[in-house]
Amino acid sequence: MSKVQEFEKKLFSANISGDDPKSKEKTVDILNMVRGIIPGKLYRYRTCNEKNFDALLRDAVYFNTPSKFNDPYDCKVFFNDDLLKLDVGKWNKGNILDPINTMRNIAQSPKISDLPNMTNFIGMAVDFVKQLGDTEYNAGISKVDGLEGDIVEKVKGEVVKICDKIEATINDINANKTYIACFSEKIKSMLMWSHYADYHRGFAVEYDLRNLQSPYDSCPTKPCSYEYFVSAYPVLYRKERFDASNLLIERAGHLAMQQIYDDKMPFITPDVFLYIKANIIKALDWKYEKEWRVIYTCLEPKPKGNTITLRPKAVYLGCKISEVNERMIKELVRDKGIPTYKMNLQEKDNKFKLSYYKLPLKQGGCNNG
Repeated sequence: MSKVQEFEKKLFSANISGDDPKSKEKTVDILNMVRGIIPGKLYRYRTCNEKNFDALLRDAVYFNTPSKFNDPYDCKVFFNDDLLKLDVGKWNKGNILDPINTMRNIAQSPKISDLPNMTNFIGMAVDFVKQLGDTEYNAGISKVDGLEGDIVEKVKGEVVKICDKIEATINDINANKTYIACFSEKIKSMLMWSHYADYHRGFAVEYDLRNLQSPYDSCPTKPCSYEYFVSAYPVLYRKERFDASNLLIERAGHLAMQQIYDDKMPFITPDVFLYIKANIIKALDWKYEKEWRVIYTCLEPKPKGNTITLRPKAVYLGCKISEVNERMIKELVRDKGIPTYKMNLQEKDNKFKLSYYKLPLKQGGCNNG
C-alpha cells in the first residue's frame, strides 16, 4: 500500500464530528500524516499570458474555483435522497430532541475546558446551550411533546423540501466559494503539457509545498474555522463520487431543531474534513494527472486570500514555446537565480518520452536528441 493509499484509508475511516472531545487530537494526526507525504517537487503547468508571467515575476500562486475547471464533476458531491427520506421517515417526538440533549450534556460536562478550540463549530454549540436556560429548554421540550402526529409529519415534509435547497447550496459552495491551486507530481507527462500548457507552448513551475503560507493570512474574517486545514492534499481517483448523504441527514435534523428553538440552534458538522474529502475525489479518467491540491473555502463575496506567495524552485519551458515567450521567461527569472530547463523530445529513442535540459539556449523550438 502506497503512502497516499494509507492516507486515504486513514482520512476516510475517520469521521470526526465537530462535537467530538478528541477532534483536535484526531485532526492533528491526519494533518501531520498528509504533510509528511507531500512530494518535495510538485509542478504547476501554465500557458504563456500576461497573468501567468506576472505571477512568475511576483512569486504568486493564484487559486481558482472548481466551476472554472475542465471536469464538470469536480467537487460536485453526491446526495442519496432516498436515504434522507428513509431516515427522516423514522423521526418521532423523542429522537427530534436527541441533538439538543447531547449538546446540553456536553455543556454541563466538568471537562468542558478540555474541548478543542481549533474550529468554531463546537464553540457555537456550547455557547448556545449555555445561554439556553431551563425555562427555554423546557419550553422546547413541551413544544415537541405537544406536537400532534400530523404536525410532526408536516415538519418532516418541510425538512425534506428544504434539503433540496441545501444540496444546491453545498454544491454551490464547492463550485464557487472553494478555491483550489492544482499541482502535479509529473513533469514529463505529454498529456499534461498538451492539456494545461498550451500544447507544449507554455511552461511549468516547480514548487516545494511542504511549508505553505496560508491563504487565510489575508482573510478579512479571521479567525476562520477552515484555516486549520491548510495543506497540500493528494487527489484520490475513484469510480464513484464522494457521498455526502450523512451531512444532509445531520443538516435535516438541525433544521428540525431550528423550528423548535426559533432558528437559534447552531449546526455542528458531522465531519470536520468533509469539505476536504469532497474536493479531492475525482474520476479514474483523471488519474494520469497525479494531482495535488491546496484548498481553501471562503464564504466572503470577494475573498482576498486567493493568492499565496511561493517562490519557484525551477521553471521548465515547453518544447514548442515561442522564442519571444522563452526570452520573456528567461528575463523574468534571471535575477531570481531560479534554474530554468527546457523540455525536449527523445527522437533517438524508440519510446514516446520527454526529457529536459538546462538553459540558457540561444533559440527556441524543440531540441531533438
